[in-house]
Amino acid sequence: MSNFRLKLQRSLLFGLLVFAVPALAQNSVLLSEVAARSADARDAGVLIEEGDDAYLENDYKLAVDKYAEALSKLPKGAKSVAGLRTTAVQRFSQASLVQAQDLMIKGGAKSAQAMVKDALTVDPDNRQLKSLLAKMDDPIRYESALTTEHNVNVARVRSLLQEGQSYYDLGQFDRAYMTFEDILRIDQYNKAARRGKEMVIVAKSGYAEAARDQARAEMLKGVDASWQQKVASKLDAPIVGGDDFGAINQRANIQAKLNSINVPEVRLSGATLDEAVDFLRAVSVQEDKMTLDESQKGIPFLVQLGDESMPEIQKIRASRINLTLRNVSLAEVLKLVNEASGTNFRVDDFAVVINAAGFSDPTLVRREFRVSPDFLTTGAVGKVEENEDPFAADDQEGGLIAKKLSAKEKLQDFGVSFPDGASAAYNSNTNMLIVRNTVANMQLIEAIVADLAKNEPLIVTVRTTIVDIGQDQLDELDFDSMLGEFNVGENGILSGGTTGTGSPIADMIGGRPVTSGNRSGQLAGTTEGLDALLKRESPPTASGVLSNNGTGGGSADIRLPSTPDSSGTRGSGIISLRGIIDNSAHEILMRGLSQKKGVDVMVRPEVVTRSGQNAIVQSVIEFPYPEDFEPPQIPNQVAGGGGIVTPATPTNFTSRNLGVTLEVLPQVGPDRKIIEVSVNPVVTDFEGFVNYGTPIVGSSNTASINFVNQTVATQSVFGEITANAILKPLFRTTRGNTSVRVVDGQTVVMGGLIKEIRKEIHDKIPILGELPFVGRIFQSNGISVEKRAVIIFVNVELTDPAGKPYRDR
Repeated sequence: MSNFRLKLQRSLLFGLLVFAVPALAQNSVLLSEVAARSADARDAGVLIEEGDDAYLENDYKLAVDKYAEALSKLPKGAKSVAGLRTTAVQRFSQASLVQAQDLMIKGGAKSAQAMVKDALTVDPDNRQLKSLLAKMDDPIRYESALTTEHNVNVARVRSLLQEGQSYYDLGQFDRAYMTFEDILRIDQYNKAARRGKEMVIVAKSGYAEAARDQARAEMLKGVDASWQQKVASKLDAPIVGGDDFGAINQRANIQAKLNSINVPEVRLSGATLDEAVDFLRAVSVQEDKMTLDESQKGIPFLVQLGDESMPEIQKIRASRINLTLRNVSLAEVLKLVNEASGTNFRVDDFAVVINAAGFSDPTLVRREFRVSPDFLTTGAVGKVEENEDPFAADDQEGGLIAKKLSAKEKLQDFGVSFPDGASAAYNSNTNMLIVRNTVANMQLIEAIVADLAKNEPLIVTVRTTIVDIGQDQLDELDFDSMLGEFNVGENGILSGGTTGTGSPIADMIGGRPVTSGNRSGQLAGTTEGLDALLKRESPPTASGVLSNNGTGGGSADIRLPSTPDSSGTRGSGIISLRGIIDNSAHEILMRGLSQKKGVDVMVRPEVVTRSGQNAIVQSVIEFPYPEDFEPPQIPNQVAGGGGIVTPATPTNFTSRNLGVTLEVLPQVGPDRKIIEVSVNPVVTDFEGFVNYGTPIVGSSNTASINFVNQTVATQSVFGEITANAILKPLFRTTRGNTSVRVVDGQTVVMGGLIKEIRKEIHDKIPILGELPFVGRIFQSNGISVEKRAVIIFVNVELTDPAGKPYRDR
């Protein structure tokens, strides 16, 4: 490149000398032309140098433009700049060649062809340009569908892939996921982007698994913590009926201020009613010593005279008030102002209202107020109908749905009267309260709505914990004594032990001990009543039943005569003593049993609602069961196997929810410390089925043929044909339906149940069981205790919309 610049400088110098010699003999026009061409030559040299710099920086397009501009300043055929032009042509051809190749790679085939053709017009003998032009139409070398937009997208995708990987490495999984999605919007079949999304999802799944483990551990910790008996708080609850409970009596507060505020001096001379009322407002704020809160000082005064065009009202407006007083109460000043102006006053819940004496404005006006969505439901808990029977039975099917109040009824509860033609309506879609009433009542409604708007919406969380703790315990110690034969003299034998009311025992010699009638083991704790029905324990049946044949379609359930006891119903044998006396076996077997079983169940449904709004949470399984049955179909004759017996068939089904249902209706007090909540938790469990059916029994005849002896033998079999089961379910329901007042964040016991069933067994053989010392081996003693405790706790907590406890403010 340095040699090229040296040659360029020599060419410029030679050209200047060539032009300088004839310039001495030319006129001024020729001199100007020579000067212009000299300037073009110098500019061309500069442009060539700039093109070289751009070429070295790989900016081929700029290099082509600089070389082309330099050629435009070097005329073709001029001998003085022939060398410089040849250099510019070579540079232009080379830069055009490289730029065309770059355009072909990037999809600019048409632009590349145009550039090569332009270069060939300048340098037609350039073989490299001709070769490139010929290769441009070869589909193997260059893709014909390749476009510049595609190359831009490829570069963008490559950049986004690097960016997405960088976000993933930094742990910004959401940004990485969005970046890979941006790639797929450009190239919807990009596998790298799909793999990147998979990589992000796997990383998120790992986090989700860890979060699940943490949430599971947190919930299990909550389950264990729910068993904790919390210590009662030292927070003193407000006394029921006291000043701190229920709605705040604003009317009494205003009246107290009227009586307690002392006015040092009153000077009213020719004052109008409005001026006098302004004075009362100002002095009530200035002399109010009942509160330190500046925003709560003073008494609001409202002047409601009515239609100003009426003569009575104009007379009041024209009256003048002249008062000079010292050290009098504000109530006394107000009375004197009323006497002087012909007005009177009343103390409402929100203000002192001054109106015309003996006159009220009957004009009805219409206004709209924007209220909160729970305007109609606030204060629905705890209201009792006047004709409600306090001794009536609880409605187990009823819920806690708040009474639906209309807008008019709601305002009437606040003390607003509705004369003829007045109305009130609430639009739940826009939360607008539309009222048509008198001016006096409209002022009161406006104050009510403004006061309710100050209340911040709160979220009420009600947690009901039902703890069911049960314990069964059985302890017994008994003996089975088998007495063989004793020789009494030469001709007498003494023995004992028969079946009697007991059962043969397999683990005793002979199976018939003297104590076989004493209860032991499971027999000592035999359930009774519903438990026996649920276990389907059959009553004692007669002996002598054989298994039936195909008539009944299966083996019989009717019990055969008892075999030696192998069912394990008696207590476990601890130790036995056997011996032979007078050639007869004797045995004493000690049995003992100690069983303990505990079942602890804790259920804690939780529901979130707002004040005055009922809520229900259910965790149940729908359990369908038959309600009606068709009677069994019995043929007149079933002998010989020709009859078919159809047992009782269910025809109508119903269902019941098994699990936990919690229905709550909270009402937050005005002080936001006491919550009155109606709670109705119901826990329904399935205990089992009770079989109200009776087995259908009958006989069937079977015949056997002996072909050897050529005889026929018949046999009649009596047994059960069908069980004819009529199963009805039995449910156990734990329910609590009550209303309680709870301090925010505290837990109270809503109700509970304690039950204990104690059974003691003292069986003995008469005479033998009463013998001293040895009589114990003829006794059976046991005790069975069943305990159950059910406690229902209620916890109520107020939170703000951000989920923070309200009491922590």
